[in-house]
Amino acid sequence: MAKRLTDTNKWQDEWFLSLNNDHKIIWLYLLDVCDCAGIIKKNFKMLNFCCNTNITEKKFNEVFAGRVVDCDTFYFIPKFLKFQYPQGLNS
Repeated sequence: MAKRLTDTNKWQDEWFLSLNNDHKIIWLYLLDVCDCAGIIKKNFKMLNFCCNTNITEKKFNEVFAGRVVDCDTFYFIPKFLKFQYPQGLNS
């Protein structure tokens, strides 16, 4: 089980506040289930089941453009690694 730091300032972030409730829960889900490098395999059936949503891949890409990078079979959250490991990684 991974333990994650969470940014409590997200509740003051204009982008986060502009999301509707479904999109907020999806964002929190992504941050919780991605791997330690901020990578999550695309699985909209699981995402929609866990979040009780019905988002399509097209809508997902629109909503999270600039925050999530579409890498064909997976998504990458660029800021995740830097936030979780601000001092960088050790070999």
